[in-house]
Amino acid sequence: MAVQGTGCGGVLWFRQAGDLTGCAMVGENGSGKSTLVEAIALVYGLSPEGGSTGARHGTRPTESGESFLELAISRFRGPGLWVLDEPESALSFSGCLSLLAVLKDLLADGNSQVIMSTHSPVLAALAGAQILEVGTWSEIGSSAFAGARMI
Repeated sequence: MAVQGTGCGGVLWFRQAGDLTGCAMVGENGSGKSTLVEAIALVYGLSPEGGSTGARHGTRPTESGESFLELAISRFRGPGLWVLDEPESALSFSGCLSLLAVLKDLLADGNSQVIMSTHSPVLAALAGAQILEVGTWSEIGSSAFAGARMI
């Protein structure tokens, strides 16, 4: 199954399970990262609000980063597709490092995929993950990092 996401002048393709183990989508605010994450979640039967297959959660008050990290440590196990939208938003620096270790362990056996949008260089450094920059080159060219290249 292929999922096509378009936005801000770019097209991204996600193919079958073996093609991509980790993907970190980076870009400016409003570039479409979260929209792509939500679309991928919906195509795979996940709620864009979060949860496992078949779960339908409603928006609720924000929980602490420690709660999210506890959830990740206790529930992110076994093979699966893990779709995360800016998971660093409630985490401290050490929380991001802990989440990075959880995600690394998920990918270690080759039976899981992680797709996430992030502003965190720490999480974008997930070993083996492909970094996809979302947005237009005009947005990127006007930034302070105009000469930077994504690898």
